[in-house]
Parts: sequence; C-alpha cells; structure tokens
Amino acid sequence: MNISSALTHPLVQSALVPAMKAAIPTPAITQPTSSTVSEASPPHDRQIRDNPLMKAMLERKSSTQDQPALGQPTVQASTDKSGLQKLAGDIAQHTWFIPGLSNMLSGVAGADKGLDGVVKGLVSGLDKTLVDGLGTAIEGAANKDVVSIFKGYGQAVKHNASTPESVKSVLANLV
Repeated sequence: MNISSALTHPLVQSALVPAMKAAIPTPAITQPTSSTVSEASPPHDRQIRDNPLMKAMLERKSSTQDQPALGQPTVQASTDKSGLQKLAGDIAQHTWFIPGLSNMLSGVAGADKGLDGVVKGLVSGLDKTLVDGLGTAIEGAANKDVVSIFKGYGQAVKHNASTPESVKSVLANLV
C-alpha cells in the first residue's frame, strides 16, 4: 500500500476531513451582502476543494455512492462489510510476514458486522496462528530451542492465507 492509496482510504478520509476543517479558521458570521451572496462558496471551502488530496477524496466519495435507479429497492446486501473490516483485510494482505497479526486481521475482515463479529474474528485468527505454527515457536522459546522457534514461524507463515504463493513454495521446501 503506497501513501497515495493510504491517504485516500475511506477511514483515513473520515479522520482527515474534520481535522482539516478544524484547522482552517472560519470567518465570522455576517449578514449576507450582494458580494457574499454572489460567491459560490466561502473562501475556506474553496481552499479545501482546491487541495489535490481533497479533490481525490471528494471524487472517490461521489463515485462510490450507490444511487439506485427509479423503482429499485434500496436494501443493502448483507455481505457488505464495514470500513474497519475492509481496512483489516487490506492490512492483512500486506502483513503476511507477521502471521498472528495477519490472521487476526483476516478473521476480522471475514467476520460478521459488529463488535461480537470483530472479537470472534480476532480469536479465530489467533487460534489459527497457534495451530499453524505459533504453538511450536512458543514451545521452542520455552525450551530455548532456536530451531523450533524458526520452524514454528516458518510453518505459521506458510499456512497464512495472505502469504504470496512464491513465498509458500519456498517455505514448502524448507519447513
């Protein structure tokens, strides 16, 4: 994930927009005159819209809004995930080399909506990591066996769903 895609992510946008608006001083409220009525928007709003990052955010927001056609129902599908779950899935794909974190975030991304779903996803991801190799690594650490630590880590990375196939094929020969 590069900085450009990170800054345009919906969760980052929802945090940046209020912060940017708070940082820009608002003018005192005055009675409208002919000059202020004719302006399309106050100067601080134009500054926000002229910012390239804000333009990208506004364009993305307008392109992602679903507007149903006339006569179509507006019921959302039950498979829609929250922004947190989408972000967790994206981060899980990029943190494959940290199997515990990646599996827990994958669990959150695949879980049901709500706090219960998030907690169940975290627990299922941790359980998967323990079974896949973290248990071997912990046992090796308890016995001061460095080879078991690396073997457990390799097994956990190899069985991680987010690990690229090229890495899995290399680890299949080693672990």
